[in-house]
Amino acid sequence: MKIFQNFDINERVDDGMEKTDFEPMPEGHYRVICDKAEETTTKRTGTEAAKFEWTISEGDYKGRKLWDTLHLEHPKIGARDQNKFRDICKSTNTITPTSLDDFPGSDCVVDIKIKPASDCGTYKAGNEIKRYLPPVAKDSSQPAQAAPKRAGNGDWQAPA
Repeated sequence: MKIFQNFDINERVDDGMEKTDFEPMPEGHYRVICDKAEETTTKRTGTEAAKFEWTISEGDYKGRKLWDTLHLEHPKIGARDQNKFRDICKSTNTITPTSLDDFPGSDCVVDIKIKPASDCGTYKAGNEIKRYLPPVAKDSSQPAQAAPKRAGNGDWQAPA
């Protein structure tokens, strides 16, 4: 192969790809769009979970990714994560979802906190989604009125 004729393991070639920054973002509210929502089974307990991938859609951190896994049937944290799932449904105006396929493309606002690094150094500091909120209209402190109806939404209307 030709590549081996002039290959230098120490020379880094600019491939045009941006470096990914995994430093935690500041705590606060960020508008996001759901890229993926998929069902999974946890390795440890064998219970069902829902994995969400979100992309920040506005501001200085536009394009950054956030992930959240909700352990919906876990014996200890299932109730907490079921409430978080209800918040996702309300915030994205997906009130009666029939599957996780109803969520990609939907938007909402997330409240993120900084999760500190682990004491043993295994995990670096990162962001954690604490709450899901309805989108806020630009230049307004009030939630956007009626988000477009999404599959499985039933007759739900945004509160006045």
